[in-house]
Amino acid sequence: MWDFHHRLLRHMDERLRVVVILRDVEGLSYNEIAETVKISLGTVKSRIMRGREMLRSRLRQQATATIPADAALQDGVTT
Repeated sequence: MWDFHHRLLRHMDERLRVVVILRDVEGLSYNEIAETVKISLGTVKSRIMRGREMLRSRLRQQATATIPADAALQDGVTT
């Protein structure tokens, strides 16, 4: 599963990836991110929101693609 998440992050626009990682992985505050990346607080918030939305959407697509196959296996159906 980590491989999939790593690929998602790798393919994310760098401007979004940096702020999402600084916030959600490194735990920096919005103000700390703004100072570190040298962008406004509003830009930090909007990039984090857009980055999370993109990740959520791609994770949802992946889940939708794998759930039917997994459900069929649980029901004893093989392809």
